[in-house]
Amino acid sequence: MIIAIPCVSDCKTSGISERLARSPFFAIADTDQKEVRFFKNNFSDIGAGAGREMVAFMEASNAEIIMTREIGLMVQQLAVERRLRILLLPETITRVDQMLNYLKIAYHEE
Repeated sequence: MIIAIPCVSDCKTSGISERLARSPFFAIADTDQKEVRFFKNNFSDIGAGAGREMVAFMEASNAEIIMTREIGLMVQQLAVERRLRILLLPETITRVDQMLNYLKIAYHEE
């Protein structure tokens, strides 16, 4: 399963971003391969359409689940249309490494 997590920087100790489409980075975790890659969100600074571009990026990254703190209605609808599941992060998880531990993914530097 491939899970996308919005984060504020490109490292395992990064905080979880409070804003999905405007998140500076995304951690893409592959639970089958037990690996994580970080990607800069090139759409975070554009005007209208950041959510649409972010959902297209998630689909191109083969993400199946987006784990986030919040999601706007339009992005939620786009995600459902693209068959992406949305899960809200527990409030106790504040960093990417905590989420990876929760998912039982060992992190390997690339």
